[in-house]
Amino acid sequence: MTGDLADLESQARAFALRLSETVVAVVGPQVAPFRVTAAGVGGRQRFTVEQDPAQGIVLHRGGQPIVTLKVTYQCEWDTAQQFLAVDISKCAVYAGAAASGEPWQRLDYVRQTRSTGVPVSHWNSHGRHERIEQVLDAVGRTGRKAATLHLPTGGHRFRPCLEDFLDALINDLNLDTEPGYRAALAEGRERWRVHQTLAVIRDAPDLAIEYLRDHGYTVEIIGPHLPRNSERLRRL
Repeated sequence: MTGDLADLESQARAFALRLSETVVAVVGPQVAPFRVTAAGVGGRQRFTVEQDPAQGIVLHRGGQPIVTLKVTYQCEWDTAQQFLAVDISKCAVYAGAAASGEPWQRLDYVRQTRSTGVPVSHWNSHGRHERIEQVLDAVGRTGRKAATLHLPTGGHRFRPCLEDFLDALINDLNLDTEPGYRAALAEGRERWRVHQTLAVIRDAPDLAIEYLRDHGYTVEIIGPHLPRNSERLRRL
C-alpha cells in the first residue's frame, strides 16, 4: 500500500542489508552491519540507516588503520510515497582508527535544504590550506566556519554513492581490500545508478518517451500527463 510505514521500513532494511553486504565484501567481516531505527521528525515517517555499533568503517593498509569512514542516512518516502528516498546523508572520512574530531572530507546530501546557494549534494573539505585561506580572507570569509567550501557533486540525481567514496579512498591510499572487492563495488555502483536513472526518468518522462520513440519503440500513454520536474533538474 502506498505510504505504508511497514513497507517503508522494509525498503530501509533492504537498503541497510545491501550496504552491509557491499562493505563486508570490500573490507572484511569485522565491519559493524548497518541497522535501521525509527526516527520520525515533525510527524514525518523516517528511518535512520547507520552502523550499529556506530564505530565507522576502518580502512587499513598493511594491517594498520589509516582512515575511518562514517556513513549515516535519513530515509523517508519519495514524493509519490512509493519508493525509499534518502532525505539526508553524511559520508565522512577521518584520519586514523576512530570517527572523532573534524573529518578530513565529508560528502553531504540534504534533499529538502532551505539554504540558498548551498548545493543539495556537496563536498566539505576540512584542514588547513594557506592559499585557499588567503582567498577566503580576501572575500571576507574568515574564521573556522568560513573555511568550508561547498563543492557541488551533481545535484539530486547525479551525486556519488558510497561505492564511489570507498573506491576513491582505496585507489588513492592503496588500502587493504578483500578478494573480489572490485566486483562488489561495481555491482553496488550499478545498482545505485539504475535507481538514479529511474528517478531521472520520473523527473523528465517526456525525454524518455521521445528517446524510445526515436529508437523504434512504440510508447502508449494511458495515464495522466506527467510534467517535467524542472526544479529538481535545475537545482544546484
